[in-house]
Amino acid sequence: MTKVNYHMHTTGSDGGLSPRQVIEEAINAGIKHICLTDHYNYPQEVVDSTCPKTSNTEEYHQDIIKLKKEFKGKIDFSFGMEFDLLDGHQSYTKAEISKRDYDFVIGSVHVVPHEGKFLLIPYTPKDWANFAKLFGGIKGAIELYYKQIDKLIESGLFDCVGHFDVIKNNYSGDWKEIETRGWYKHIVLSLLDKIKKARMCIEINTSGWTWHIGEQNPSEWILREALKRGIPITIGSDFHRDKHRPNQKVDSELSEAIALAKKVGYNSVLIFKKRKPIEVQI
Repeated sequence: MTKVNYHMHTTGSDGGLSPRQVIEEAINAGIKHICLTDHYNYPQEVVDSTCPKTSNTEEYHQDIIKLKKEFKGKIDFSFGMEFDLLDGHQSYTKAEISKRDYDFVIGSVHVVPHEGKFLLIPYTPKDWANFAKLFGGIKGAIELYYKQIDKLIESGLFDCVGHFDVIKNNYSGDWKEIETRGWYKHIVLSLLDKIKKARMCIEINTSGWTWHIGEQNPSEWILREALKRGIPITIGSDFHRDKHRPNQKVDSELSEAIALAKKVGYNSVLIFKKRKPIEVQI
């Protein structure tokens, strides 16, 4: 089994361990391919308490470059970043991505626009209920989330869609019932078609197992539909070890994710070097 973890956070954003500590734990856990993907800074004019913590300074980037050299031959270590694509700030994101020689860039949705501001997607069941009220109910809230995913794909800026259906993670009702609805399936399948056309990958993100939903992102049926379209995958634990996940391990559920990928029918996952995908057998 070849362990890959291509979604990991450090003290370079909102993670609890330094980059060095994460790399050393990954080596000890027997992970072969890793990529550090800290959150990138939001535009200064929209920074508030809802934004993921970031501190991507020049010092941070130089530290990563030194660590890549230091650990060469001990672990396959790539340098990535996780970006949000915010309405009205697409040019900012494009410019910031071009500043660094990244190996891998994840595009994720953590916030959605509302009345000129940006709202954090729900992180507790109570938050989900309040969130839905703002958008006319469950359907409106879900549609808005996936509209942001659509814009992310259309931008052409990213290699991967992060935690595709993360909007489900803290839904307090029966999400499986939501997934049977025609409008929901139509949204998901349409976005998968666009991901295929954009030549992007999706990730099996294992962090959902630690949230209310108790399963990975995306759902198994979405992975099966992705495979039908020839959409490649990578795997990431969304490692933080923060106050929400104090006991999270650097290899949390990676073996389970690999088993799921094989069950669905995948025999390989992607890693990236200088934004170019490389197929790795699992």
